[in-house]
Amino acid sequence: ALPGLNAWTRVRDHRLYLLGQRADADLYLDSPMTADDLAGFDVDSITIATGAKWRGDGVGSLQSTPLDFEGTLICTPDDIMADRLPDGQRIAVYDDDHFYMASLLAEKLARASKCVTYLTPLPTIATWTDFTLEQDRIIEQFNDLSVVMSPNAKLIDGGRFASTLTGAALDMHFDAIVLVGALAPVLSIYDQAKNQTALPPVTRIGDCNAPGTIQAAVLSGHMQARRLLGHMPDAQSYRREHVSEKALRI
Repeated sequence: ALPGLNAWTRVRDHRLYLLGQRADADLYLDSPMTADDLAGFDVDSITIATGAKWRGDGVGSLQSTPLDFEGTLICTPDDIMADRLPDGQRIAVYDDDHFYMASLLAEKLARASKCVTYLTPLPTIATWTDFTLEQDRIIEQFNDLSVVMSPNAKLIDGGRFASTLTGAALDMHFDAIVLVGALAPVLSIYDQAKNQTALPPVTRIGDCNAPGTIQAAVLSGHMQARRLLGHMPDAQSYRREHVSEKALRI
């Protein structure tokens, strides 16, 4: 639903189509579940892939502890993707993720006639996109849409910003801040199910295990299928690094 990403739905649609053609796969779409529902399935194992949500507490690549926003209106990428745009006109998009997400949100808000400022604590715009050859196009798009770019600006307590070069407070005021920082796994069903002795073994995969890219989620699902079918010994599995369990909770 974000600018330029509509083709990404093929990742989902392709797999739904293939599964729908198989007699040995049952799909129950639009069916929210709880851990208690899992006991009703006659299965040998359970895999939880409930994904992740964007954090709204300020934690990101360069900020390891939550911030106190003192009443500042805070939005996350999940809000913008669900078309829950902030009512105010002056919107800050704060990029502590440093890939493509913040720039896409800034573009979407700018096309919705918001006055958008893109801020990042790093000295370059959408830093990681320099490796994917997208950075120049992102900057060009920002200029075309009159998105103000403010690198070397770090978010601090109170919903304020400070220069990463001098530490001085920046005279910037916004009606809302869109935080693009860290993702946190959605663990509610997994936490309920993992200790229920009446259930078969429970495994979490994908973003529910360690948030990452779409490619990482697809690989995680494929590896789990190979493990279940006996095509991949556990000794060959790769472990993902985790932040502390306490920090991952949402």
